[in-house]
Amino acid sequence: MTLNDITLHLRSTTSRTNFDAWISTNIGELTDFFYTLSKDDLLKLKFDTDFYFGEFTKSAVFIEFEKDRNHTEPFNAFLFLLASVAEKLAEHFGLVGMVEHLLSYLPESSVKYRLKALSKSQSINSIRTDYISLFPQILQLLQKAENLEEENHTQRLVDFLIYYFQKAETKLQAKITLKNLKN
Repeated sequence: MTLNDITLHLRSTTSRTNFDAWISTNIGELTDFFYTLSKDDLLKLKFDTDFYFGEFTKSAVFIEFEKDRNHTEPFNAFLFLLASVAEKLAEHFGLVGMVEHLLSYLPESSVKYRLKALSKSQSINSIRTDYISLFPQILQLLQKAENLEEENHTQRLVDFLIYYFQKAETKLQAKITLKNLKN
């Protein structure tokens, strides 16, 4: 499975029912494809701009979904795969446009709360105060994510907390270095 295969299918499918059937038939290959995308692959493919905001959100399939908000298990599975890519884009590049957009369409789920926590962590303005003041809110979102887990994704939640602390540490160190340079 490649992004080109998915794009071609989106272009040629005008019915949500047909797209759902295609997802159901190909869920294993789709999962393998989405979960193996590296940050370099995402950059090279311009996943967020060319595929997500280009092909997917302009497709007849998505327009039909947006109009009636009919959540089916296969379509939700596809949205969850897109959410996994959105997490990578936000964590590696700080790109939250796809995250913000997906949040309005994802059903109540663990990944939705993980994305909310990720979005909140990307909106930090004051390094000195925001990391500490937002931490309880982020923990609350991650607790909701854990409560909605159907499978054990505890490691994913722990990885997010590690990411959050490493990001804070990096920004604080950069600020200290900048302050030292100014002195």
